[in-house]
Amino acid sequence: MKTPENRRVFVTGGNMEQEDLINLCLSTLPDRLRQTAEPVCFKKNQIVIRKGEPTTCAYLMVLGDLTVQTEYEDGNYYTFAHILPGRYISDLEVLSGRFINAVTLVAAENSMALRFPLAVFQECLNNDIDFLRYIVYGLADAMFDTSSQRGSNLYTHSSTKVARYLLSYINAHGPEEDGVYVIRVTRQAIAAEIGINIKTVNRAVRRLSDENLLEIVHGKIRISRERVEQMNRYIGSDHKADAF
Repeated sequence: MKTPENRRVFVTGGNMEQEDLINLCLSTLPDRLRQTAEPVCFKKNQIVIRKGEPTTCAYLMVLGDLTVQTEYEDGNYYTFAHILPGRYISDLEVLSGRFINAVTLVAAENSMALRFPLAVFQECLNNDIDFLRYIVYGLADAMFDTSSQRGSNLYTHSSTKVARYLLSYINAHGPEEDGVYVIRVTRQAIAAEIGINIKTVNRAVRRLSDENLLEIVHGKIRISRERVEQMNRYIGSDHKADAF
């Protein structure tokens, strides 16, 4: 019997072929689950599951990135977490016994997962204590990260939230050829990612520009290497939260 450690899979793609990634993930599964696994692909912006609809399948992410979204009272959808390779989908619904999707998942990029019949996934949780323990630990880890992040963001100034997002984007994408970082996402996407409305994002960007931490060129946010260091110091300062 495989231990939870054997089952832990963190795949980022790299040079691995899709078939190799699938086989790697299959090797971590209980036998019954492996026998019923079916590879499925999601195109960028495709809705994978929708909040409020019946839970019909479970998934294991193999490649890509799914955003976890919820609808706020203003009618906008906000991203508050990501499902990355190695994470299961529908584990919360099965463990709670409430077979209604708790959130909406949307593919942030072309992605791939292994899909399982819900009854088989539930059967494995009931009959394989090691698998159950691994799923519970993984779910608790994800919920802790999300709760911690949301708690720290709740009373954070909007300009600090935007600055943190910009630094995260910079770390992920690196500079352009001229050594300047160009943020190639829309203000709406930034708003959805950090859970504030677009007017607040625009106000925060103006504030950061007034602080000489970034510049706007042809509608794009540009940040020099020197300003990256200044922005790191900026987010370490104490700001009171403002209204969303």
